This record gives sequence, structure tokens and C-alpha cells, in this order.
Amino acid sequence: SPSTSSPSPTKRPPSSSKPLFHNFSLHLPAGKHVAIMGGIGSGKTTLAHLLMKLRCPTSGTITFNGTPIDQLPTAVVRQTVHYVPQHPRLFNRTLWENIVYGNPDTTLTDTRVYTLLESLQLHDVLRVFRQKMHQPVGKQGSLLSGGQRQIVVLLRAVFNTHAKVLILDEPTSALDETSRDQVLKLVGEVAKGRTLVVITHDSGLVGMTEGVIRLG
Repeated sequence: SPSTSSPSPTKRPPSSSKPLFHNFSLHLPAGKHVAIMGGIGSGKTTLAHLLMKLRCPTSGTITFNGTPIDQLPTAVVRQTVHYVPQHPRLFNRTLWENIVYGNPDTTLTDTRVYTLLESLQLHDVLRVFRQKMHQPVGKQGSLLSGGQRQIVVLLRAVFNTHAKVLILDEPTSALDETSRDQVLKLVGEVAKGRTLVVITHDSGLVGMTEGVIRLG
């Protein structure tokens, strides 16, 4: 599994010629959990994009297990690194289709989803998901709450066993207290046995990590 990354200088948008990162080096052993913190424009999301090969560094290297990321097929990086955005947008398909989207495991069943939610004592979510599992969720998931949409994309990560690195971008922002607590439980499950990079200012999430990287 990927264990190291050394993001290097990349540039800000064309309006500025100053490097966003300067003399920046980061080593993440496999299974390490870290939080990324920083103000607006400090490079948090850019760092995530670099690790997913959505952007390329202008100098320096990013490596996974010693292999430069530019030598790895994009498809391999996408399989290895699972990204959960701050504002997930779902497809206007059934709840079940949204949960299994991109998952190569054809043996996954809705019963396994229900069992996981029950084991985490997410009883309210379980009740709603049982009712809506095979119904459309609306455009961009409009028929679900913000917390429920976040849980859908986290469930994708839980059952995507090919993903060894997880990047979560502010997964609890703009959620009410109940939804936040539900998402925290699921994040704890998602992170088991994997490398976790979480962009957050939530003290609950920071407390689940082993270190904090401050940018800016």
C-alpha cells in the first residue's frame, strides 16, 4: 500500500507567482492517520489534489512506496486513493446504486450495509436507509439530508477494500450535532487499517488522528 508522499512546490493560480509550498516534505507511513489544518488559501485542498494526481507539482516529487506518482497509471492511483469531498453530490439513482458506485465487489449486499450501521448504533440512519435503499435519492441527493449524503460517500469508502489511502475533506462541516456524531462514528470505521488524511478543523476528528500538519 502507498506509504510515502513528498509534495513539493506547486504554484498558486495565475494571479500569483508565489509558490504555494516551499521546502515542504511529508512522509506518511502506511496506516498513519493525520489531520491537515490551515486557513483559506493555505493549500489544504491542493495537497489533496496532488496526492490524487488531479494536479501535478511544478517541481519536486510525490512518491507512493518509493515510486514517483507520475510513473503510476492514473487508474492505479484512483483505485488506491479514495477521496471524500466536503460537499458530496450523488446521482439521481437509487440509494443502493449510489453506495456501490465504483465498488468492484459484486458480493456486496444491502444486508451488509444494514449490519454495519446497526453495529455502529446508527439506528436513525439505518431506519431511513431501509426505507429508501431502492428508491431514487433525487438530483444530487436532494431527497437526503446533508449528513445522510456524507454517510453514503463514507460507506463507499468502507466497502472499497482496494483503497488503502483515504482523503476526507471537511467531512463534518455544516452538519448539525446529530449528523456530525453519526459521521464521526463512520469515519472511525472507515479509517481502520488504512492511511488517513483528513482536512478538518473539527476537534473530534483531530482527536482521531496521530498528528496534525498545519499549512500556511
